[in-house]
Amino acid sequence: MKKTITLTIAFIGFQFVSHAQAQAYDGYNDIKMFLGYTNIGGNSGVEYQTDKGVNDLYSWGVQAVYLFDTKVDNEGVGYEKVFKFLDSFDGGIFIRFHFLQALQLPENFDLYLGGDLTIKSLGAHTGVKYNISKTIGFYAMYKQSFAPLLKGDITLSEDRNGEPIPSFFAKKAALSVGITFNFTR
Repeated sequence: MKKTITLTIAFIGFQFVSHAQAQAYDGYNDIKMFLGYTNIGGNSGVEYQTDKGVNDLYSWGVQAVYLFDTKVDNEGVGYEKVFKFLDSFDGGIFIRFHFLQALQLPENFDLYLGGDLTIKSLGAHTGVKYNISKTIGFYAMYKQSFAPLLKGDITLSEDRNGEPIPSFFAKKAALSVGITFNFTR
């Protein structure tokens, strides 16, 4: 499955390659969509982000993550099953500081640092973007959650045996890779 996804991303990327390189971060009103694979504390999932530029130095956006490889028993009836499904989901907002202009990096390469405020955690991230055309690019990002946000502890609901299940997001490291799409006019 991973090979199929990788080959599909590569095929789409090569279809959009052009000789004119676009900036990885264009500043004011730069709108990008991120879609990729994420691994949080050993659990695999998908990640979606939308990033909007405010000026040449920073941007803000929203994100959503769903983990599908949690190895947790999702058996249950009624509302219990719904809440266990939500244990694998996280969403929130972020702010990002871009170093393209400050470090005088090549136009199609951007290095960024940011902070995350999500439903289940508070953390920071760093990453790089590389555009191969005006429309499409690639990104790699590392996130670290420092604390749980809404809950006072880092455990989820209990499993069938009454044992607490550790949170999938709080106090965990994450690595994400994927593609970006540029929506700037």
